[in-house]
Amino acid sequence: MTQYQSFEDFFKKATGVDPYCWQKEIATLGDLPDILEIPTGLGKTAGSILAWIWRRINSQSKDSTPRRLVYCLPMRVLVEQTADNAVKFLKNLGLYDDSEIRQDKTGFAVYTLLGGDVDNDWDAYPEYNSIVIGTQDMLLSRALMRGYSMSPYRWPLHFSLLNNDCLWVFDEIQLMGTGLETSCQLGGFRENLKTAIPCKSIWMSATLDPKWLKTVDHKVFNLNKYTLPPSDLQALTPRLNAVKVRPDTGFLSGFKDFKETADKIVNSVHEPGSLTLVVLNTVKRAQELFAEINKLFKNKKDQSAPEILLLHSRFRPPEKKEILKKLLDRKNHSNLICIATQVIEAGLDISAKNMVTDISSWSSLVQRLGRLNRYGEHETAGIHFIDVPDNFDQATKLPPYDLNDYKYTIKTIENLTDFSIQNISTIGRSFEREPSKTIIRKTDFIELFDTTPDLSGMHIDISVYIRETDDRSVSVFFHHFENDEKTPDCGLPARDELVNILIADLDTRKRRVFSWNYLEGLWQPCYRPAPGMMLLLDADEGGYSTTAGYTGVKNDKDIPKIIPRSVAEHDSSDNYAQTGRFETISEHTEKVINELNNLLKNLKNLDLDEKELAALHEAAIYHDTGKAHEVFQKAVVNPPSFSHWAKMVAMKRYKRPGFRHELASAIAMLENGKSDLSVYLAAAHHGKVRMSFRSMPTEIPPDDGRLFARGVYDGDILPQVTLPNGVTLPPTKMNLEYMELGRGNSGESWLSRTLSLLEQYGPVKLSFMETILRISDWRASR
Repeated sequence: MTQYQSFEDFFKKATGVDPYCWQKEIATLGDLPDILEIPTGLGKTAGSILAWIWRRINSQSKDSTPRRLVYCLPMRVLVEQTADNAVKFLKNLGLYDDSEIRQDKTGFAVYTLLGGDVDNDWDAYPEYNSIVIGTQDMLLSRALMRGYSMSPYRWPLHFSLLNNDCLWVFDEIQLMGTGLETSCQLGGFRENLKTAIPCKSIWMSATLDPKWLKTVDHKVFNLNKYTLPPSDLQALTPRLNAVKVRPDTGFLSGFKDFKETADKIVNSVHEPGSLTLVVLNTVKRAQELFAEINKLFKNKKDQSAPEILLLHSRFRPPEKKEILKKLLDRKNHSNLICIATQVIEAGLDISAKNMVTDISSWSSLVQRLGRLNRYGEHETAGIHFIDVPDNFDQATKLPPYDLNDYKYTIKTIENLTDFSIQNISTIGRSFEREPSKTIIRKTDFIELFDTTPDLSGMHIDISVYIRETDDRSVSVFFHHFENDEKTPDCGLPARDELVNILIADLDTRKRRVFSWNYLEGLWQPCYRPAPGMMLLLDADEGGYSTTAGYTGVKNDKDIPKIIPRSVAEHDSSDNYAQTGRFETISEHTEKVINELNNLLKNLKNLDLDEKELAALHEAAIYHDTGKAHEVFQKAVVNPPSFSHWAKMVAMKRYKRPGFRHELASAIAMLENGKSDLSVYLAAAHHGKVRMSFRSMPTEIPPDDGRLFARGVYDGDILPQVTLPNGVTLPPTKMNLEYMELGRGNSGESWLSRTLSLLEQYGPVKLSFMETILRISDWRASR
């Protein structure tokens, strides 16, 4: 069993409090539910995370419970808080593993995916217990093989690990927009296509209609829904009946009159000695009201003046952390006004005495009300509404919600004065959510498996499946240019530098914007930002304030410099070859084979047959034979003797830009009759040669007009290569006929072969085999 006598002991050790009945039931009774409908503030985060941990440490349920918990949140501001809670739980249980190289198979690690400098090597340990927490942008884009703010060469790893052996938990799904349909379609794809290890999904919300989860490839008739049991309802009566009243049925102020709104909040709504929460629908509105309220106290030295905080999604992590620290510390609630956006709707454990809010969708309003008199500690608490614009009925759109959402809420609250959870939980069951008109289909999902960019260097845009058009974003950071530095001379940003902003808020005509070119390994001007990009901005051109966040205003230059930067991988780099020691191809290959065997041994429930396992071993044996190519060996700095080196202290740039040793390995394997599956796995072990290959713009073509691609010329001779256990690859002539379409003298083309593999194994299972070999190679290179 476990070291704990019961789930109650386990839960209390982790959290310091006793579990609710529902938290115990989902951890201990039968299969996990598909739908979890629990009122706001009743511990969904702790319940779902600890239920998974309990099942992973319990011998009876361990093997049937996925090794990775993927916790998907609609907004970035919630990620760090959820991760902090998960770490706290694990530390209290003595199960937290924060080692750089993981070796404890009983421990649990926690990783966050926020773009930029993501947690290192979360993808290097598929056989270990891991909690991966991120936004829907970062997680869904990776599950679609187009990971935002990351190297395209690492896309296949994240794709495979997020579509195999995972328990996905989608929290606050009423805020996901079109991402909800995508999450359902992904669930359907995993059921219909082959996986190496099964995946499962749980959708959670306080306001959830199972019909939302019905999509063309995801059926809802057999979904298991869990709702709060009667015993918990009785125990929670004080919280469910906490008084939340609307003093009158009118509106506090007009939509655009921030001066009037600020005056009424400060002088009529806010009560000294309490927390007042103001929730607006957009960052711009929140910033404008924040400025107006601050004006009221600018020239006053009143010691009783409340502290004013602004919280939204356009802050860098250090500033956001400080704001959240103040907001979540109840000692600061003695006199505080917090102006916020939808970021407070989910996961923030705060309890206001009074609330002022824009009209929103009904589901968002329910979430906001969960932050008003949350524990029933106030005898009464007030809710006040800001009116919609005067021309509302004639408007075509009013972001961030659909017009019908606003109309439904306005009609619902028209004569409503009691906003307690108990009362509003009976309202709005048939409300408003319009299904997304943009649905990813199976053919789209399969097409995304190919990570080859088009001739312009661009990839298929998947943003329509992640967020609505008005909500598509990029990650930006500010670079302080030095002296005569005309183009950025720096690596990729540290996580603390990044701020997420809407593309619509970035005017490339008025400021310099740069994006990272993975092909050449440098920053280049960017004139048309695409969703998910990581962009560099000139700090001298302003646009950020530590108190207001990203504003885009030139005079806002309160941008503290953050020094650490990482060296980014580019198309010609072979960072894993430079290990600080010399190893021959044979020595390194033997290590890879050993790592592969150990990894397969620890993945006990891996669904691979003998043919697939044989292909993996064959790929491991021959994956680095292309390093015997003259171009690779001549890049080795100061080799100790003549040999075929796979690992070395340092390398020079290749004399043929864009050279890829794994393509030479794959062609040699084809020419020597190896299976198509093993050839593909060997080719793909760096993520740079996969479904197709062609010459790149940076390459130097041969003088005689021969075919060429990725630094390999047709007719090149790969010398004989000695491999472990007496295996030898004979001298092999490079044949690039495979890059041409159709069937040639050498048989099927490369593209025809890879498409056949994709059809035979499916994208999820094929990518997982790809990942197993790649991780084995990483570990052998440590």
